[in-house]
Amino acid sequence: MGTQYRVEYTITESEDGFETENEVGFGSSGTWDSIEQCGHIVLSDLQNETWETEGPTPTYGDRAL
Repeated sequence: MGTQYRVEYTITESEDGFETENEVGFGSSGTWDSIEQCGHIVLSDLQNETWETEGPTPTYGDRAL
């Protein structure tokens, strides 16, 4: 087994510049053999708005676990 990669991300939004940031969601690529594979999973999550949330987010749907 060779090197394994994983990308973890947090999505934030701010309505007043960068004074106050609210977390919209978070996620992970899972573990893959290449950074490119991780990037593909993260891009897919973002394009399909399928990240995780800690509670209902009306703007993006409810993906809470």
